[in-house]
Amino acid sequence: MDDNEMWQAVQTCDPAYDGEFFYAVQKTRIFYRPSCKSKYPRRNNVEYFKSSAEAEAAGYRPCKRCRPDLPQYDPDRDLAKASKAVFDQYFTDRQELNQQLKELGVTRKQMSLVFKRYYDMKPAEYLIQVRIAAAKQALQAGSSVFDAAANSGYTNYSSFYAHFRKLSGMPPAKYRQLFAQNISRAVMDTPIGLLRIVAS
Repeated sequence: MDDNEMWQAVQTCDPAYDGEFFYAVQKTRIFYRPSCKSKYPRRNNVEYFKSSAEAEAAGYRPCKRCRPDLPQYDPDRDLAKASKAVFDQYFTDRQELNQQLKELGVTRKQMSLVFKRYYDMKPAEYLIQVRIAAAKQALQAGSSVFDAAANSGYTNYSSFYAHFRKLSGMPPAKYRQLFAQNISRAVMDTPIGLLRIVAS
């Protein structure tokens, strides 16, 4: 690995080079991981090291943002997991979803880049998958197509229809019908009142 390759990794903040080398900025006396989103350094002020120990021995301090002195520390991974958890929990409420994403403390663009790198899809694509999966469960349980769309976070029926057909290979009404053919329903009188039983 030569200087040109390492400099390219620093310029692009490439996480694939994390652990392969560390770079330090002579002016600030701080060293970083290649993936660090710190202020862009000048090339003639950059020095490279094979390990964090070498950088510290040369008198450099670890960056407090990317923590090159902690091998297991991965802030991007934590951000990706946190954003995924937000989508999983708040996919039905757009307003709350947006608020929770704001509370992650990063821009939407940065979150999207990190999410795509870790999950190989854009956040919007993942959100569609989560919503359609919820709609499928609702349809299997006997919900109407309209209720399945609304309760999975859709306010635009045409978008729901298009997304459902793309991911399922069939319209939502047909999907519901397939499950309805195999659903048995009964009502029983119990000590706590009438109990509706649905089985497939």
